[in-house]
Amino acid sequence: LVFRHNNLSHIPYQIGRLKNLKELHIQHNKLQILPPDLDLLGQKHIFRYDPNPFVPEINAQLKLGLTHLFDYLKSDDYYQ
Repeated sequence: LVFRHNNLSHIPYQIGRLKNLKELHIQHNKLQILPPDLDLLGQKHIFRYDPNPFVPEINAQLKLGLTHLFDYLKSDDYYQ
């Protein structure tokens, strides 16, 4: 799915439930948070997200890597 350059402030939480989703392009929007079920790990998955004004907690996880980000999104520490 390609949502880049659309000035989106959010993406539907249902996106995270699409089990066959292989690519998500959300660059150049106004996203601050992500759906908690989002998981695009694996060699054949593509997740493009920069730049977006994510909340500091998401930015911190992105600096640690996508595995950390997706684990954080599923954790009790993350809520929208």
